[in-house]
Amino acid sequence: MGINKQDIRLIVHFHFPSSMNAYLQEIGRASRDGKQGLAVLFYTKSDEQLPEGFIDGNFPSDEMLHRVLLQLDQGTRSLADKNEFMSVLMEEGVSETAARFLFEHASEKPIQQTYSSLLDPCRMRIKERVAVQVNDLSIMKTIWRPLPVGENFIYRYTMKNYKKNRPIVVIVAGSPLVSSCKGYRRRNAQNCG
Repeated sequence: MGINKQDIRLIVHFHFPSSMNAYLQEIGRASRDGKQGLAVLFYTKSDEQLPEGFIDGNFPSDEMLHRVLLQLDQGTRSLADKNEFMSVLMEEGVSETAARFLFEHASEKPIQQTYSSLLDPCRMRIKERVAVQVNDLSIMKTIWRPLPVGENFIYRYTMKNYKKNRPIVVIVAGSPLVSSCKGYRRRNAQNCG
């Protein structure tokens, strides 16, 4: 996020984050000054596919991995300038994370080996890292499975904890609920105390 402010009051996620660590880092930016803050995650069932796409984009495809290592062996691609190496890959459609993966792992090549000899070890690292991220995603889906509660519960819970100066994290299931919560607040403002 690149934000270093003490008085952030609201963090809103419009979809599942890429990982639990990313989510915790992002919501941890709220209320660093100790005052009340709110983190909201808007959620629909179809959002569960988004992080899977993030995971796939974190690593080069097998074809790209093979091609880049072969080009390094042939001298048609160079590791001499990291920024140039990554920029060219990103122009070819590789994500920044995948380009960084390629650069870092190709840079570890022992002098006596070819870059192509890194193919199987890189495939193994990708497989291991994907497994960890998929497991993390599975845990997130379990933890963040929203309860089928109505707008009344969400509003009362939020207001009760807001008054007690506790951190609030709300997971809103389905976008229609958001607009109905606004209406509920207007209709029941006198009950909020």
